Amino acid sequence: LQPNELAMFTIAITYREAILSGLTTTLLLSIIAWGAGLIFGTTLGYFSQRCVSLSRIIEGANFFFFSVPIIVLLFWLHSPLQVGWGVV
Repeated sequence: LQPNELAMFTIAITYREAILSGLTTTLLLSIIAWGAGLIFGTTLGYFSQRCVSLSRIIEGANFFFFSVPIIVLLFWLHSPLQVGWGVV
């Protein structure tokens, strides 16, 4: 092994608890987002097939969210959410 590779392993071993904690948090948030998306999407899909007016609302929201880039949505929500949660 090269000296740089040894340093990388040393850092990984030194901070293994933090790395595993971050990995665990990431996996947990991914599972929560996947489950919520599956439940929410299935529910919206079911009710949009039953109700025409709800279907049109969902189609409009779908058009809006696919038309606006995610970075713009995050920018729009950034300041209002911080003010609402008392961060700033």
